[in-house]
Amino acid sequence: MAGCCFLKPGFLPWFVLVLLALHGIGTKLNDERPFKYYLYSVIVLIVAVIVAVIPILVGVFYASGSVMAFGGHPY
Repeated sequence: MAGCCFLKPGFLPWFVLVLLALHGIGTKLNDERPFKYYLYSVIVLIVAVIVAVIPILVGVFYASGSVMAFGGHPY
């Protein structure tokens, strides 16, 4: 999983710093939208990646003929 940006060590501090900056900007401008929209977009992105990985894995197992992952018996 070297290519996944969510699992890299520097992602979480960067994400938290961006959230804090957007929260500070929103507080200063009396507008919570930048913080909310960024947080919602990241949550939607993470869910979309998880939902996209499931059919990919099912397709890989189906194409390879391996049914052991689905509780079947190899022939």
